[in-house]
Formats: sequence, C-alpha cells, structure tokens
Amino acid sequence: MPKPVLILSMLTTFALNALAISINGKHIVYNGGKFQGVDSILLFSSINQAELTYTGDSAFVWRDFNGNDLQSGTGAETLLPEDRQGYTLWENGKKKGSYWVIDYSKHFLKNVALRAEQDNALPCEQVHLILPQLDELTYLDTLLVEHSITHKAKLSFHDLTWSEEEKTWTDSIAERTIDVRESMYVDASTDSTSYCLTDIWAEQLGISESQPLCSNTIDPVKVAQHLTHITTIRESDNPNKLNEPGRPQEEDQITGSAPMEILFKSNPTPAVRFFDWKIYKGTQLIVERHDEEIRYTFRETGQFRVTSVVSNGTCKSDSTEVTISTNVSKLLVPNVFTPNGDGVNDEFRVGYISIVEFHIWVYNRWGHEVYHSTDPAKGWDGRIGGKPAAEGAYFYVVRARGADDQKFHLKGDINLIR
Repeated sequence: MPKPVLILSMLTTFALNALAISINGKHIVYNGGKFQGVDSILLFSSINQAELTYTGDSAFVWRDFNGNDLQSGTGAETLLPEDRQGYTLWENGKKKGSYWVIDYSKHFLKNVALRAEQDNALPCEQVHLILPQLDELTYLDTLLVEHSITHKAKLSFHDLTWSEEEKTWTDSIAERTIDVRESMYVDASTDSTSYCLTDIWAEQLGISESQPLCSNTIDPVKVAQHLTHITTIRESDNPNKLNEPGRPQEEDQITGSAPMEILFKSNPTPAVRFFDWKIYKGTQLIVERHDEEIRYTFRETGQFRVTSVVSNGTCKSDSTEVTISTNVSKLLVPNVFTPNGDGVNDEFRVGYISIVEFHIWVYNRWGHEVYHSTDPAKGWDGRIGGKPAAEGAYFYVVRARGADDQKFHLKGDINLIR
C-alpha cells in the first residue's frame, strides 16, 4: 500500500482534477486518489476542527455517497464533514472529486494486549505477533462498496548489533514500518525483547491518547556470531635486528612466517549453546573442536581455512570463516658481520622464514666451538667468553627444518670484521 502523505499545516490547498480545494484541520491526505472508487481518504486528528471548502467561482454541489445534496452555491463555501462519511464535489454538473473522511482520534490502535510467540514454522527467522480486538478501519467507495484500510505502525524491538570498534555485540533498536493485522509475522531478535507498535498516523496527527502497544518479553531462539582472531605477536630480543621476514607483529596478522599461534573467538549471541570449529588444510579436515573459542598454532606451511558454526539445537548460524597462510621455509646465511657497536650488522644472524627446528654452530680456525644456538632469532655477538673474538674467518654449520618439512644442511665461512 502506498505511503501516506502528511500535511503539516492546519490549512492546506491542493489541486485535484484542476479543482481548488482547501482543507482546514490537522489531517493526512492518504493515498492521493489511488484508492478504488474514491479519490482521497482524509484522516483528521479531530472531526471538530475539520472543514472542506470549495474555493472556485463556479456553481458547485456537495453530495454524500447516497447522492443527497448537502450544500450548493457559487464561490467559496465550507462543508463540515462527519466521521466515516463520504462526499462528492460537483462543479457545473460534473463530478470533480470524491472524499472519504475519518476522525482518526476514534480509530487509532487502542491499548489492547499485544502477544508475542515463537513461530513454530520458522523460529529462527520470525516471531508471531497477535493483536486481538483490532479496530477494523474501512471506507465506502461511491458505489457504497466497503473496502479495508490497513493501519500503519512503527514496529520496534531490542536487538544486538556487532561493533567493530568495541569488538562486541552492542544494544540496538530495530525499527520497521509494517501493516497492522490481528496476526503478524515479524523479524526475530537475537536477544530477549518485547515488540512495540506505534501508530504512525496517530503519531503524525499528534493524538495524545495513542500510546505504543508492547508485547510480553520473549527469549531469543535466533542465533548469530562474529568470528574474530588474535595472532600472538612473537617478540624479537631486539626489533631493530629482526631477521625473520613475516614474523607475526600485529594481532590481526593472518599471513606470515610459521609457527603462527592464533586465538579464534566465535563471539556468540546469548541463545548460542553449541560450537563447531573446523580447520582445513586445502580440502583436508585437520582439526575439529567444540569450544566457544579455540587457540591453534599453525606449524606447517600452506593455506588453511578456519570455519565456525554456532547453534542452540534449534537454530544455527551461517558458517563464517577466515583463511590463514604461512610462508614456505627459507634460510639465508650472510658471509660477513661487523661487531663494532655501531648498531649495523653487529651480530651474525641467519635470515629465516617458517623455521620450526634450528641448530647453528660456529667454530674458529682450529675447530673449537665458539657459539651454539637453537634459536634462529638470536645471533652471535662476536664474543668468546665475554671477550671480543679476533677478526678473521670462522666456520659455521646450520641444521634446520622448515614448516613445510624441508630440511636444511648448510656449511660455510663467516668473516668477522671490526
């Protein structure tokens, strides 16, 4: 049904079929002449202030829908309409307009019990609203055939909206414009709520006796979630000497050097009771868990898909997912370092990506071990027993395994220059 047009002024003039008509009294011109068998329906806030005036200068006649003459003459004349009555206006023997008048102060949505129930057919999507004793609103066309008019109301209810800024569900008010019937199906909420109807026409007309109709509180069946993830930042002993490109350094990082430890949260709405997490590598399912949140370390190289579905046994959410990528393994060994304290290349460090096992040995020219480490993030500072080592060539051996199970066996010389 087309939306009503609200006339805000107390006295308005509009053109209809090239005829000038003025309407006095706070009112709504509803449907603009598109109803079957009548040009306009006029809703007044009070019939006591309602006036219809012909403002032309020709011979005119006001008649009711039974064809009875009510008023005639030439020039401006005012008709005082009655509630739920129809009127036609004739000019020089030709019908120029037909109007049905309603005193809406007598027909707005009354304060009756609005009941909310779970919808047995579609409980995850909608709620059943029942409004007994609905005052049926009707009009007659010029042939005296009765037609129904549907009340318009603003439906409002409490719901939850995900806040990206706060990373949580926040309270919100959902609003819809609906046609009011004795039995209505409306959107389900993700939280406990009552449903309220506000009569739009009564509100626009300023009818103070009209109050919102609110239902009983109904618990949610509908469920929702919002998957979030937090990557563990792997600290370096000295960020200025980072020798691992792709090291996770941001909580939202989902691509980088393995191993990557990530906490996944489903962030469920209140009705959720069951959780189903699945982690795939390619098409292969490698992990399935049933907690509200899970923590997983991606130690292998490749692309992983993490999915989450929540439910309460009746309703379930759509699957949400995130894709995690870990880089192929690499090692890069320099051939020189300068431990002179200038902050540049002061340590002998191996560059690496996605290394999960690591050993490095450094020997002097006589084959004595001067350094050993199992942590690729650390390096040799060019000291032996706390004292600066002599300049010259040293020999290294590296044995490592990548997240993609690639094995590294590297040997070579490193030159220490001060």
